[in-house]
Amino acid sequence: MSEILSSYIIRKAQDTDRQFILEAIIAAEAGGKGPLPWCALFDLSEAEYQIILGDILDEEIEGQEWCVSQFYIATYNGKSIAALSAWEEGRAGQQSSMLMSTLVYHFITNEKRIAAQEKMKVYSEIRIDRTPHALQLESIYTHPEFRGKSLASHLIQEVIQRFQPEFPEIKKAEIILSGSNVSARRAYEKIGFSLEEERRFPGSTEEIQQLFPGNSRIKLTKNI
Repeated sequence: MSEILSSYIIRKAQDTDRQFILEAIIAAEAGGKGPLPWCALFDLSEAEYQIILGDILDEEIEGQEWCVSQFYIATYNGKSIAALSAWEEGRAGQQSSMLMSTLVYHFITNEKRIAAQEKMKVYSEIRIDRTPHALQLESIYTHPEFRGKSLASHLIQEVIQRFQPEFPEIKKAEIILSGSNVSARRAYEKIGFSLEEERRFPGSTEEIQQLFPGNSRIKLTKNI
């Protein structure tokens, strides 16, 4: 085990972690290949999207991915090196997808919402539903300088262990990601996750490349 893996610290996120959390969200959504789906759907620049994400983080709405208090941060020598968001699906009384959509729509202009209607229909064709009361693990990210050390895998396992005593009713953990993110999938499978569902985009290659990183979405699950 490397020095980093033997001495890193995992803690709950704080307000001072916001910039690193934004970095994590954007990198995870791109899936290593881009484009950013929300940018493509609403014709946003990455800078505009970061502003909207910052506004959403300010809202601190639990039960969905973009919430500072639901992030865990791995640090080494005081530097943030990995992150993930974790929550129990539906514990807040609503599906996380509905919460996220409501938040995004609140900060998007009406003109962009109207213009995105046809694209949203396409996006809905590859949406994968999350299992109620399953532990959701999203925005899984390792800083480029620290990749190749299994940090994300260690962070996932540590977060699962922390959730189990507090929420013993949770029996499953889920990760939803782009089917093209092969390296991430392999890493998660090494720690016990397996493919439960895959939704392939039915449109043309050109449409896919304009809207999504890859041509499918997959759900990996693990009993805990």
